[in-house]
Amino acid sequence: MGPSPGFNEMFGYTEPFRRFVQHETFSPQANEIPNQAASWLPGDDYYTNFHEGDPFIKIDEGYARLPGKGYEALHPELKDVNPEDYPDIHKMSILADVAPYSREYHTFRQKVGSQAQGNTELEIEYEKILTRVKKTRESVIKMNDQGSPSCPTQNPSRARQAKAHSMGSMIPPCDLSVCREDRLAWFLPPAQPKTLRARARLKLTPWAA
Repeated sequence: MGPSPGFNEMFGYTEPFRRFVQHETFSPQANEIPNQAASWLPGDDYYTNFHEGDPFIKIDEGYARLPGKGYEALHPELKDVNPEDYPDIHKMSILADVAPYSREYHTFRQKVGSQAQGNTELEIEYEKILTRVKKTRESVIKMNDQGSPSCPTQNPSRARQAKAHSMGSMIPPCDLSVCREDRLAWFLPPAQPKTLRARARLKLTPWAA
């Protein structure tokens, strides 16, 4: 920093340097490598790929919500159990939490639904999970009515962005066709009236005429 000629204010001598040397962001600079996550978690066909990079940082509190030591600490009956060998009800519960729109969740929902027939205890847990997923989807629909947090063209609120981030992969993707139309609307001029009378009524500016 240095003084202005009148010594009334300060200005930076380093401004040219700042313009040429850009601040590096924390975005990944290389492709994420495959990990050893449980095979029944969603992969690249879902909004969140749990099979690349560090899956535990892809959602909030992933250490407690994804299969592993953290989840097993909350469920002692799974201590030292390989995630591949988790009971189906636990697999369904985890998927209902982190990936309720995934193909894997629907697969285990059907499997557990069949296993719960005639098993009252399992049926109760099964119904609890279904109820939780239903409430999650209802809250997502309510948020989408106010502006989809998953769609960049319908998300002017930072608070809504934070909410979407905290919900992790529970947010469904926006309609890409709608997004494209919204983006085009920013660049294309509005449709022009066909008649001269309609044009005069709108008092169009010269550039739009």
